[in-house]
Amino acid sequence: MDKARAKQHLRDFLLFILSMASALVVSMILAQINNDNNPFAMAIFILAVAVLARLTDGYFWGIVASICGTFCVNYFFSYPFWSFDITYPGYPLTIVVMLIVSILISALTTQIKKQEQLRLEMDREKMYSNLLRAISHDIRTPLASILGASSALQEQQLSPNDQASLITSIHKDAQWLVRVTENLLSITRFSGNEVALKKEDECNPQVSPYRELTARKRGYT
Repeated sequence: MDKARAKQHLRDFLLFILSMASALVVSMILAQINNDNNPFAMAIFILAVAVLARLTDGYFWGIVASICGTFCVNYFFSYPFWSFDITYPGYPLTIVVMLIVSILISALTTQIKKQEQLRLEMDREKMYSNLLRAISHDIRTPLASILGASSALQEQQLSPNDQASLITSIHKDAQWLVRVTENLLSITRFSGNEVALKKEDECNPQVSPYRELTARKRGYT
């Protein structure tokens, strides 16, 4: 877990460096085109902050990018150039506004990501609940059959042919339950984030894919 967290922090740091460097390079190119007058620098850095907030986790990197972007705009692209100066008329308000806008964009983007994650978690829980209901319904029938056959063997005097028939039925239902269990274990392997599933629409949305599969295995369809 710590290794995965360290890897995520490193990824976020590299994204921060890449976004700030890209915004700086683009702004410098535009500054050369406009003879050191770059009215687009503020918008470019705000865009970089929004992109970074979308690609990283939490608020930290978005806020750091907001502060860094505000500094870059003032130092590189505001008069006097290549100097950090907030005494020029209007600069303090410009810096404060850019910092507030950048932080708000970062916070809103992070909040949207959390809402999307919450919706995905709710959809996953709904899928698990539907799967559990389908499995419970399908397992109940062979379990009832095994229970009835075993009770008949214990409580009744049956002919050898009837006993063999019930034993065969128990064996068949037990094998089917083993296959269902193996299928469930296979399904749990796809719950991790490292597995990408290819989803396709079913021709008949009223038919459960799990029930159709289990029915075919038992010879019901």
